[in-house]
Amino acid sequence: MISFKPLRMWMAGEGKEKTDLAKDLGLNARTYQRIWKDGNVTTETIDRICEHYNLPVEKVIIRIPNKKKEQ
Repeated sequence: MISFKPLRMWMAGEGKEKTDLAKDLGLNARTYQRIWKDGNVTTETIDRICEHYNLPVEKVIIRIPNKKKEQ
């Protein structure tokens, strides 16, 4: 699973609200809600976030291993 937890933590540290993400990047509500809920977004959107805020990708997303299903 890909999580945007690093981005949310960075934004909190900067005093930014989740709506600031939409305003700063011109994202529609559906896209920023997907980000906030660790949903699917394009790599282009991730790149736009990195570029706009001058962040390395590891400050935006992190991969969390999926839990293995019991057999």
